[in-house]
Amino acid sequence: MGPHFLRFFLGILMAPTVILLHECGHYFVANAFGLTPSFHFAEIRVTLPQPCPPHVLRLGVGAGPAVEASLALGGLFWLWHRRRHRLTSSVTPADWIATYPALCAARWLRCLYGTPAQPVPKDEAMLSASFGFPPWLLPYLLAPAALMLLILTIRLHPRGNRLIPFLPVFLGLFLGAFLWLKMVGPWLLP
Repeated sequence: MGPHFLRFFLGILMAPTVILLHECGHYFVANAFGLTPSFHFAEIRVTLPQPCPPHVLRLGVGAGPAVEASLALGGLFWLWHRRRHRLTSSVTPADWIATYPALCAARWLRCLYGTPAQPVPKDEAMLSASFGFPPWLLPYLLAPAALMLLILTIRLHPRGNRLIPFLPVFLGLFLGAFLWLKMVGPWLLP
């Protein structure tokens, strides 16, 4: 099994893992506030009390993206710590394991296929609106930070061989997300 196939396979596994961790963030915060959340493959359903205190809404909605932000920043720091003194040396499997969480920052590039009228990611749009800002503001503000995080992650890999190794990773991530959201997730957690 070659390194490209291994990175592809790890990408397939990483996408559903991150989706589930994101939803666990929502679930545990809702549960901590005494709400009764129900876990589904790509969302948490909660009946909010009316009127809903703003801090409950903000913490509940922000918990999922906070998980991915923690993974992205933690992965980038771990990768930087491993690679800072050996930027020209080959990337080890442990370096790739540190790279995968750093790629969670790609979540905030999803705003590029949304519109101001229909902003994505939806959690960040809801958070923005809960603070009284236009729903599109937070998703669009996070995109440049995400791009910077991804560029830093890629630059921590050896020059001259940076982009090709990421191709199977991103293909695996996209396929893993597709398989989870369209086939496996609805079957396991309807």
